[in-house]
Amino acid sequence: VNEMSTEMNNVQAQLGLVGNIEQHVFKCKGTLIGHNGPIWSMACSGSLLFSGSSDHTIKVWDTVANFTCLKTLEGHEGMVLALCVSKGVLYSSASDNKICVWDIKTYRLLEEFSAHSNPVCTIAADDNYLFSGSLRVINIWDKKKFDSVHRIDNLNHWVRALVIKDNKIYAGIYQAIKI
Repeated sequence: VNEMSTEMNNVQAQLGLVGNIEQHVFKCKGTLIGHNGPIWSMACSGSLLFSGSSDHTIKVWDTVANFTCLKTLEGHEGMVLALCVSKGVLYSSASDNKICVWDIKTYRLLEEFSAHSNPVCTIAADDNYLFSGSLRVINIWDKKKFDSVHRIDNLNHWVRALVIKDNKIYAGIYQAIKI
């Protein structure tokens, strides 16, 4: 019990919470409205929030000044299922089987490519590579050329979540996490 209390205090300190977490009040600060369908994905970079929707668009939101939509990015022909930010670049993937690459400062579409033969459910990035997950496969892409450099296949189900940590790929596949 003492270990758990110490761990809870550490988590509270990291979150900037003082005292007992039950005493902290979490309130809705507002609502951002603009998509014409459900939101499937979100990512942040600095003061910007990106949201991907079944309306085939990505909205860029200001989270500091006035909480408004700054831009709508159009490049997909299907539901935007995943977003990922790495080194000033926004990566998006969708049910159209494509990955789009966007410059965060100019909102310009830099690149788009067919990534899988099925919807691209999830993406993640490290310094050099972009990882994408689909039906029974993970593709690994060179971030400079967008060439496929490796493929992990024969997985048993849809790859719905990816995290890259300590040179390992963690993949959420059905009811398990594969490493």
